[in-house]
Amino acid sequence: MKYLALTMLFILAGCGDTSNFSSTLPSPSPGPQGVAGIDGTDGTNGTNGINGTNCTATQVTGGANIVCGSNAPIFLANGATGATGATGAAGQNGSNGTSCSATPVSGGIDINCGSNAPIFLANGATGATGATGATGKTGATGATGATGANGTNGTNGTNGTSCSAVPVSGGVDINCGSNAPIFLANGATGATGQTGATGQTGQTGATGAQGIQGIQGSAGSSCSAVSVLGGVDIDCGSNAPIFLANGATGATGQTGATGATGAQGLAGTSCSAVATTGGVNIVCGSSTVFLASGISQGIVCDAYTILSKDWSNNSNSVNWGTMLNDGTYIFTTTFANFNVPNQSNLTLFPGFTTAQQSSLGNTNWALDCYGFLNIPETGNYTFQLGSDDGSELAIDDSVLIDMNQAQSFTSSTSSATMLFSGQHNFNLLYFQGPANNVGLTLQWKGPSSAGLSTMSIIPASAFTN
Repeated sequence: MKYLALTMLFILAGCGDTSNFSSTLPSPSPGPQGVAGIDGTDGTNGTNGINGTNCTATQVTGGANIVCGSNAPIFLANGATGATGATGAAGQNGSNGTSCSATPVSGGIDINCGSNAPIFLANGATGATGATGATGKTGATGATGATGANGTNGTNGTNGTSCSAVPVSGGVDINCGSNAPIFLANGATGATGQTGATGQTGQTGATGAQGIQGIQGSAGSSCSAVSVLGGVDIDCGSNAPIFLANGATGATGQTGATGATGAQGLAGTSCSAVATTGGVNIVCGSSTVFLASGISQGIVCDAYTILSKDWSNNSNSVNWGTMLNDGTYIFTTTFANFNVPNQSNLTLFPGFTTAQQSSLGNTNWALDCYGFLNIPETGNYTFQLGSDDGSELAIDDSVLIDMNQAQSFTSSTSSATMLFSGQHNFNLLYFQGPANNVGLTLQWKGPSSAGLSTMSIIPASAFTN
């Protein structure tokens, strides 16, 4: 549009004097010399010169009206807006309108636009106001790249080496003993398409300078503007029409690149690792397992001395909370698992040091054990707890077995419980009452595909803390 505006400026300013366009249109036969014009704005006709039709350009909504004499206005529409670019790269900035300046010279004025040669406008009618440069097209917004698919989780490793999960940039490191860490990457998120930059607004065309009063121009040819396909023809007398093309359609923006696909994980249940306070949550399907930072093998047990009144009451029934609250904490130790068969006159409980046993004594003491139990395969599990004296087993805060009394060695079996593979919260309570007879065993039975078709002692590899 900026070039259309400048071209119209040249034509309209010179409709009364075709000698100003000797480089563009054929020169008409000059009329006799006119007398001096009275006013530079409406130069007085020469004595014998015939004025060319005066044309004006008026901006209206969507374009400009070209009015030449008494002819009906001809509407020149603004160049069509470029089609919205497809999703992706930023649209190119609209080109700036060429900056023009007007310099008075002898007999008229030079119009200077960028590096183009100056265009001379002879004194006479007032130059028309340059049209406003077209607004650059706004680039289309890039679409969001597709999210990479989550990698699926690897199959469960066999029980054995203690492992820990450490959140790192882009995923989680699985550390098992002295082996090199195994990195499980999070599924990569597809890159977001860039937002198309807003095209710059074209500069306003320079206003034509006031014509200086001058001599009467020679008779100019009558000009008219005719709309044709793709623009407008300017016809001046017998000269060939000058075609002014409509503004070009904006270029289509490039398509944004597709987000990268997440790397394929090892075959197995789809899992994700989410860092949280104190460790990381491993989410596999509908099961969530918390892995605390610095995970170690074994179950932590707090040892207490207890009061005989809390197990020898009339009902012979123990309230575990009252027993521990009335008791005195002595030390904390770690058990690999629970495999102490019924024994008589035992003076050193397996798992205690001599000093620890001495600090507790051989009667009236209790254990509060806690940590995690690793379930190797999703399925139904049955637990069997044996103890002398009382004991209680809870998994995921649900009590499965409660033998809350002083007793000789007794075993109790839970009902089948559905457990998902992975780690579960574990808690076991035990107390030793009046004599040296002791015993504490914990066994399980589970899916035959996990090798657990018969009741057996839960191995040390299944416990962590």
